[in-house]
Amino acid sequence: ILWIAVGLSVGCILMGIFLAFLVSRDETRPLTLITNVAQSVTEGNLDQQVNVKSSDEIGILAGAFNQMIARLKQMLASERDQREYLQNKVEEYVDYMGEVGRGNLAARLAISENGHGADDPLIVLARNLNETTASIQTLIQQVQEAARNLTSSSTEILAATTQQVSGTSEQSAAISQTATTVNEVK
Repeated sequence: ILWIAVGLSVGCILMGIFLAFLVSRDETRPLTLITNVAQSVTEGNLDQQVNVKSSDEIGILAGAFNQMIARLKQMLASERDQREYLQNKVEEYVDYMGEVGRGNLAARLAISENGHGADDPLIVLARNLNETTASIQTLIQQVQEAARNLTSSSTEILAATTQQVSGTSEQSAAISQTATTVNEVK
């Protein structure tokens, strides 16, 4: 009986160890899976998902981890879109400034909000650049108009001066004739 009791005790202990091993393996397998996915995410691979189908704390952790991965993907996509938007705008502004630098003051930046508010600094900059170019264009037109007026006035002054020279020549000839006549009379 003693040997049967010892045998049953040893059997129960071995059965308990075996059951503990199975339970711990079932508990650590999802944690190992979450750990492996976390390591993969830290290496930049966001195409991972934790596939744990339980409703306990480990399942909740796996669900939260999957939501975090999805949010990271969304943030990276948003950052990439913003970077592309900035790069396109900078290239557009560089091309525009090149046109203005070559003297094309009729060039204007196309302004479209495309999901960005009217107070977006790049849209404000585009408006200011367009206004500055328009002001420069207006100023150059005013300078050209002033130059035309100056040319017209110079032409009028030249004509008046030519008339005065002609009149002075006639007066000089008349004085010379008068002097000759006075000399003859003398």
